[in-house]
Amino acid sequence: MSQTVTMQMMELLRQIQPLGQFETDTPLFDSGYMDSIIIFDRLLPALEEMFQITVEPPELVPENFETPRAIVRYVESKKSAAASGKSERPAAECAKSGRILTK
Repeated sequence: MSQTVTMQMMELLRQIQPLGQFETDTPLFDSGYMDSIIIFDRLLPALEEMFQITVEPPELVPENFETPRAIVRYVESKKSAAASGKSERPAAECAKSGRILTK
């Protein structure tokens, strides 16, 4: 995990939810710091802008957004795929579960 991406992610989460006490393994939904409205209205647009990625609907699974560490892994996989010119979606194995991100 890149320290730079991790630091950016932690700062972003603090901006979005100033009352949150975030560590890399903080369970974002179970802690009550995030819900689907915050994810869709604030986090996803900020991720797409900050990291120049596009979050695809099949990637909106809890496994990609349950902790800051999971989000960093997701972002890094998206950036890596883009840098290598791959068109496949990262974390596609998570999408196979058929679950979508809601709470």
